[in-house]
Amino acid sequence: MFLNALLTIYRLSFVILFCRTEADFIKEVVEDISTKLKRETLCDLKGMVGIESRIEQVESLLSTNDWKGVCTVGIWGMGGIGKTTLAKAVFNRLSSKFEASCLLNNVREKVEQTDGVNQLHKTLLREILKEEYLSLDKKNVKERLGRTKVLIVFDDVSDWRQIKDLVGDYEDGSRIIVTSRHWGVLKKAVSDEKYIYEVQRIKNDDALRLFQLHAFKDNSP
Repeated sequence: MFLNALLTIYRLSFVILFCRTEADFIKEVVEDISTKLKRETLCDLKGMVGIESRIEQVESLLSTNDWKGVCTVGIWGMGGIGKTTLAKAVFNRLSSKFEASCLLNNVREKVEQTDGVNQLHKTLLREILKEEYLSLDKKNVKERLGRTKVLIVFDDVSDWRQIKDLVGDYEDGSRIIVTSRHWGVLKKAVSDEKYIYEVQRIKNDDALRLFQLHAFKDNSP
């Protein structure tokens, strides 16, 4: 975490020499570090029984050496089984290692709203490039995205067409996570089925621990 903060300061130090005031420079550094600290705080897994091993399995898929470009991993399972919780936990743990990150919740629900797809575009560009009113169709925007190493989560996707225009040519090393109830959607999102992680039902021992935790407010038998 401290190393990431130093790298941020080093990278931004060049900006002040050209077009930014010292106040702008300090503000950007503070905002960047605050964001990373907030993400570290969100990594608290207290009460999430049995999730640690699942996080490690998804991380192992994301860290594969088979990929030279952008790696996409799918998380599959029935509704309510914990796909979103798992994706968020992985996102919060890994996002500080990327230049930019974005978690798009409830994609299926949002695309059904008026101008939903366009709003997803705007959110993605705002989170990654830190600017408002950008268009994904502009050449310079696509070039900037292509130079950015990103971590993106598309949560609850019911149709691959909902996000295919959002999965751009990002910098090598970028990672994308797609959660869905539909196996067919994830088959189109990833290059190989081995990159689809199936969320299994909670094990009996973990289910008992979860019951004890909520029923008796502790972890003792």
